[in-house]
Amino acid sequence: MEFPEQPRAVYNRNPLSEVVCQLRFPRLFLLDRQVPAEFQSALGREFPVVDSREEFRLSFSEGSQNPTPTTRRLIYDFSTTDDEFTVSLCSDFLAIKTYKYVRWERFQSVLNLAMKALLSNYEVVHFKRIGLRYVNIIDRDELGLKDETWSNLLRTRALGLLADQDIPINDVTEQATTTVIKLNEGKVAVRTGLSFVNNEEKPQFIVDSDFFFEEQVEGAEDAIRILGSYNRAAGNVFRWFITDRLHNHLEPTDP
Repeated sequence: MEFPEQPRAVYNRNPLSEVVCQLRFPRLFLLDRQVPAEFQSALGREFPVVDSREEFRLSFSEGSQNPTPTTRRLIYDFSTTDDEFTVSLCSDFLAIKTYKYVRWERFQSVLNLAMKALLSNYEVVHFKRIGLRYVNIIDRDELGLKDETWSNLLRTRALGLLADQDIPINDVTEQATTTVIKLNEGKVAVRTGLSFVNNEEKPQFIVDSDFFFEEQVEGAEDAIRILGSYNRAAGNVFRWFITDRLHNHLEPTDP
C-alpha cells in the first residue's frame, strides 16, 4: 500500500527531531585496517570535524553467561562545524544524520557527496539494505497547544486508548505501537506513542517512520531513486497522522 498523496509542505515550526539515512553493503575489510583518508578528502572542507568510535558485536557461548566480543568495527564520523550533518563510515555501512533537517534537497546534496566519496574510493559491489528514517516529535507545550487534547491534533484511530475519554491522560505512563507496512518498494515501520522527556510528566507524541528496502540495489542511481520515493512517502505518512488543526498550527509553507 501507499499512504494518500499530499501536497508537499515545509513547516516553519518544524517537528522533525532527527533524520537518518543508512546504506549497508558487503563488508570491506580494508576499512577495518586503514583510516579513510581519501574518503575524508572527497568530502571536502564542509566536514572538518572527525571522530572515531569502536563497535563490538557480542556472542554468548553455550553454558556461559559472559558475552565474548566476536567482531570489532571502527566507525568514523565526519561532521560539519555547526553539527548540521554527520556522515558516518564503517566497513559495512554509510550513514547520513541530521538533527537540523529543513528540506530534502539539502539532505540529498550531502547524500550525493557521501555516496560519491564512497564509490570513488572503495569497490562497493552493491547495497544490500537502504533505509531512511524520519522522527517527528509533537510537543504541545512548545507549540503553545498545552490545553489541546491529543485527539484534536492527531488521527483518533492512531491514538488507541489515548483517544478514549474514560482513560485519564495523566494516568498514562507509557503508550507505543509499531506497525510494519508493505510498500510498492520495501516496507515502512511506523512507531508512534507517548514519550516522557527526562522522566518529566510532560508527554510528547512521537511519529517515527522508518523506511527500508532489503533487496540488492545496484549503484547509486537506483538507491537515490528509492530514497527519494521514501522522502515523499514520509511526508504523506506524517500528514496522515496529524489533523488539519495541527497541520495549520505548524505553519506550512510551499517548498
